[in-house]
Amino acid sequence: MAELEYLDKGQEPAEASEIFDSMQSKLGRVPNIYRIMGHAPQILRLVVDFSKALMRTKLDAQLRELAYIKTSLVNDCNYCAHHHKALGRRAGLTDEKIEALEDYRSSDLFSDLEKLVIRYAEDLTRDVRSDRKVMEALRQHLSPQELVELNATVGLANFTNRFNESFGTELEE
Repeated sequence: MAELEYLDKGQEPAEASEIFDSMQSKLGRVPNIYRIMGHAPQILRLVVDFSKALMRTKLDAQLRELAYIKTSLVNDCNYCAHHHKALGRRAGLTDEKIEALEDYRSSDLFSDLEKLVIRYAEDLTRDVRSDRKVMEALRQHLSPQELVELNATVGLANFTNRFNESFGTELEE
């Protein structure tokens, strides 16, 4: 059971109505994370805008989702892992790759770049920074813009993971 009440459409503060309406229209529902976040409309707006900005980046969508999923797995956030596995599949990730994330280092399913991205997400989540060699190797593959976008993706994943875990956000039925 969630620690805060889920706001149903119509219960949200006026400042959140436009966001709830948009989600209802596009998704047919308002996801539980946003139903809780709606209690603070200014935070809801910032998180939604930040999420949208990350979806329109130069960073490859599969790399973005590998980083988000790995972060969610490290943090044991089933809610985020579940939703981002679906987004990863839409971006072209196979179920086989998604399932191999736990043992990515020894898997031949991942390219060198994918392994670096996953390692980076894991390092930032566990230790706040990554090994210098990982960053140097990432610079060989990604532009400064893509590196910022990767870092921001891991940061947002850590935020939403902690948000959902601390409030006990439940998966939608």
